[in-house]
Amino acid sequence: AVHEKLCEMARHHAPARTQGQPPHVWAGVMGFTCDGLPIIGPVPGRSRVVCCLGFGGHQATLGITAGRSIADELIGDSEGGVPAFCSTHRFT
Repeated sequence: AVHEKLCEMARHHAPARTQGQPPHVWAGVMGFTCDGLPIIGPVPGRSRVVCCLGFGGHQATLGITAGRSIADELIGDSEGGVPAFCSTHRFT
């Protein structure tokens, strides 16, 4: 239904450019945060629950580094760990 409404709107506003169906359609769930940065680390109040989310379409570029940060944090690597700007605690 959403796809059809978008196509209908495109045909209405740009009829010369939207003859027939579009040749390619893509849809996906995107996880964005209010500040545009991922949320990485233990959930406040639930220290045994760790999250790694909110990449807003940049999973491939940020996901590997985020995973490494969580692993460093879990093993107590003082040089690694989750950067403060990605910490879960920035919202509390």
